[in-house]
Amino acid sequence: MHVPNDWPASDLRDYLLLYAEQLAPDPALLGWGIWLMVQQTDQTVIGDVGFKGKPDSDGTVEMGYSVLPAYRRKGYAWEAVRALVDWAFAQRGVMRISAECETGNAASTRILEKLGMRCQRQDGSLVRWSMGKPDARCARDEVQTMNSRERVGLVLSGRIPDRIPLYDSYWETTVERWRREGLPPDVSPSAYFGTDEIVRIAGDYSLRMPVRVVEETGSSRTYWDSDGALRKDLHVPEGWTSQWLDFTIQDRDDWLSHRQGMAYDAARILPDALDSYRRARTENKFVCYSAHACFHPTWMRIGMENMLMLMLDDPGFIHELFAAHAQLVIDIYEGMRRTGMEFDGAFLSDDLGYQAAPLISPVLYRELVYPYHKRLSDHFGAHGLKTMLHSDGNVAPLIPHFLDAGFSGLHPLEAKAGLHVRDLKAQYGSRLVLLGNIDVRKLSGTRQEVEEEVVSKVLAAKENGGYIFHSDHSVPSSVSLENYRYAIELVRHYGTYG
Repeated sequence: MHVPNDWPASDLRDYLLLYAEQLAPDPALLGWGIWLMVQQTDQTVIGDVGFKGKPDSDGTVEMGYSVLPAYRRKGYAWEAVRALVDWAFAQRGVMRISAECETGNAASTRILEKLGMRCQRQDGSLVRWSMGKPDARCARDEVQTMNSRERVGLVLSGRIPDRIPLYDSYWETTVERWRREGLPPDVSPSAYFGTDEIVRIAGDYSLRMPVRVVEETGSSRTYWDSDGALRKDLHVPEGWTSQWLDFTIQDRDDWLSHRQGMAYDAARILPDALDSYRRARTENKFVCYSAHACFHPTWMRIGMENMLMLMLDDPGFIHELFAAHAQLVIDIYEGMRRTGMEFDGAFLSDDLGYQAAPLISPVLYRELVYPYHKRLSDHFGAHGLKTMLHSDGNVAPLIPHFLDAGFSGLHPLEAKAGLHVRDLKAQYGSRLVLLGNIDVRKLSGTRQEVEEEVVSKVLAAKENGGYIFHSDHSVPSSVSLENYRYAIELVRHYGTYG
């Protein structure tokens, strides 16, 4: 047998001496150390493969291998690793084989995937993989036919599903681009990619004032909306964006003149709501009651600057406005239940942050917003529902208060605002379900950038459950269909629980 000068490496040489010493008193260790890869034609040692000891108490062994540079990319590693896996599973008591490789080692990643291993987690630059004994895997697959309703429900209840759920949203111009790039014309992106596992059903929460168009051109539309705000919608390359110009309600007297517009009646349930609910139930989706909570809809009625000043100068008036809206949210929810809709969860939106920080201090949140967030969460909780909160921007200082208010999940965790699932997972653990944080700027980049973003965050966020895939806002048209398809492939692969 010919042994090249570059084998073994120094660290392996030290291990071989230790392995030989351990074998003398424990012959049963034979086979659970190093095996040689030998090229049959000339009996040359071309690498090594083996285990890091006997099976542990759970029946798990860890595998590793190395091939000399001159013999790589010729199929030797695959042949040796596959043979050793078969040998290991034929031994009594072996139930699982694990391995690790560097994140950038594409060749090893392909081998582990080909073996049927599944990615478990990432520790720094190392990715941990494992696979169960074939019979055990088959039995597990038989019980892993989860639908979306079951999958999302398990995540929100603190348990681990078969894989992370998928949910996302898309700009209109993104859909237009993707149609040109091959997205079928008769299917939505959510249905095409399976990112529709959560279905949200909302009502009409407005003051129901008459909509009056002031001016309309090909590039803009100025009008009074159903909350009494004068808006100018501008057509920009990415769709439409709104400017708020004036408001019917500016003080308490205006409010008292129009507050009857917040009264509930059955017409606030949108015409297609029941059909949407029935279709979602047929498709076994996770159905959420959806509404804006109180902060966001109130500034859209009275103006952001005006509302922020009133929060300091007349907090009693702000309490009236928030309370009226929260009550309407509850009334519409109860009205929907009377039609036969039974929800799996609640999804409330309240944009409370901008890129650098929250729009209000934690003190103001606690005093003015928290009571109504808690009221809503408590109401839904009394019916067994978990409540998720959507808020744009950097709301990190408010998260402890969100948890106190009863929210179980937070969305969309904007990466551009400095949020990262790794940090949030470390800080809040199982107390907070994380939805999103996949940076759309990275999805707009190279294939390598897409892979680095998706793999690193999915592996960090999925550990011990508690994560639902979503972009860190909505997917813009800078993201190609090819890039997004690759991202979803990565999520489905790395987001599976072994």
